Amino acid sequence: MTSAERAFACEHLGFAHRQSRRFAQRWQLSTDELLGPAYEGLCLGVIGFDPSLLHRPSLSVHRRCHSRW
Repeated sequence: MTSAERAFACEHLGFAHRQSRRFAQRWQLSTDELLGPAYEGLCLGVIGFDPSLLHRPSLSVHRRCHSRW
């Protein structure tokens, strides 16, 4: 992960936290158990994100966050 990708991921940590909280509420799980996989998915989504193809990274990152659970 490049420094630019790392900075981009740090800007979007709230997205991973929000997704893990929503998933935990839906399936009655602990949010703490889901934060690690959500952060991993965020990193994978940022690495695979191409700004020329998508306007916002949320779609790419959303898929990657959920694929880690």
